[in-house]
Amino acid sequence: MRYVFDHDFHIHSCLTGGKANTPEVILEYAKKNNLKTVITTDHYWDDRIPTDVKHGHIGNDVIHSLQPYPQEDGIRMLIGAEGDIAPDGTLGVNRRTFDDFDFILISATHMGSTWFKFDGTPEESIPERAKAYVRRFDAIFNADIPHHKAGLTHPVGSVMGPSEELYRYVLDAIPDAEFHRLFRTAAQLGIGVEINLASMRNHTLKEMPQHTPETHPSVFRPYYIAREEGCKFFFGSDTHFPDEFAFKPQTAETVIDQLELTESEKFILKP
Repeated sequence: MRYVFDHDFHIHSCLTGGKANTPEVILEYAKKNNLKTVITTDHYWDDRIPTDVKHGHIGNDVIHSLQPYPQEDGIRMLIGAEGDIAPDGTLGVNRRTFDDFDFILISATHMGSTWFKFDGTPEESIPERAKAYVRRFDAIFNADIPHHKAGLTHPVGSVMGPSEELYRYVLDAIPDAEFHRLFRTAAQLGIGVEINLASMRNHTLKEMPQHTPETHPSVFRPYYIAREEGCKFFFGSDTHFPDEFAFKPQTAETVIDQLELTESEKFILKP
């Protein structure tokens, strides 16, 4: 059976997105597109975990401030978070953190922001970014967390830097064998793999056609390998502003066909 786009597990509310992206707006998006589950996942760092570096994250006192969420029959609106890994390898969530949320995304790929420094020119940083990609995924896998309540967010995309175009060379620098190992581990742990809809088209030029296996083979290669290794997938729009919701459902439907995804490959969020 063809995969059904019936959820969105990566939405930034007005706490770390645009001020207009309120819970009510998010619920209306779910109703309009027949989504059964939507999850707010604002940028977050658990205050109980010490670090010298934070980058646009909110803490424990803020992230629950919009609850209780509005509800609608047939739609689950849940509280999640988008956790991170500091440049020194510190994970911004732990096992205790998961008790406060329904689901947590963890980003290994936030390497394009100013808090992450690489030597040399953008082109010269590509090999080190590729090594960091692998190292940061391993940090997630080795963490003492309930992996069945976690998702690997934007495994591809320009967030890994150093630019909209050059990030694909970072992916190209990672051998097939390494991707197989990473996604084999993800499948064994039961952690979900996100198909990030913001990463499946040019992030800065929304009017451009979305990526295809022919135009962007570097973007699709990790997903093909993840399928081979038996990973389970969920969709995340990574929406920050209400106007971004408009093109995300159609992007999802196209990606489902491009990857030939089936319902048996869907990540099911368990309590």
